[in-house]
Amino acid sequence: MKSLLVLILAGLWFSPSYAALNNLTPEKLALAQQIVTLDNSKKMLKATIQSVIQQTRSSFPPDTPESFFTNLEQNIDQEKMLNDLIQAYGSIYSEQDMKALIGFYQSPGGQQVAAKYPAVAVKLADLSSDSLHEAIHKTLQQLQSSPAP
Repeated sequence: MKSLLVLILAGLWFSPSYAALNNLTPEKLALAQQIVTLDNSKKMLKATIQSVIQQTRSSFPPDTPESFFTNLEQNIDQEKMLNDLIQAYGSIYSEQDMKALIGFYQSPGGQQVAAKYPAVAVKLADLSSDSLHEAIHKTLQQLQSSPAP
């Protein structure tokens, strides 16, 4: 789920007029903003970014200056990503769906889900990263063992 979210956000990152292209009404955007506030998206986004930076750190040479990772974190526009997420909610869900989500996140069960969502997103990112590394390793092995055309 987190990998999918990261891909969606990455795609939206390059689309400055996303709301205009998807004909999002102010009402839909307001509902989406309310969902993002209730579902703990800001904490989830921060946790996701921290996880991605840690994964990036482990793939770089050990002598990479710490300033690189500090600057990387500072260069990630979290507010833009959050706004992109709001626009994604508004374009994916109907107003009726978003009102139902708001009702859910206002319930005790929804509040529990929202509280745990950042930890679930980080865990999913870690699992997705492990799976991706395994798939890359397997693919490279297959490439090395197959005869050249």
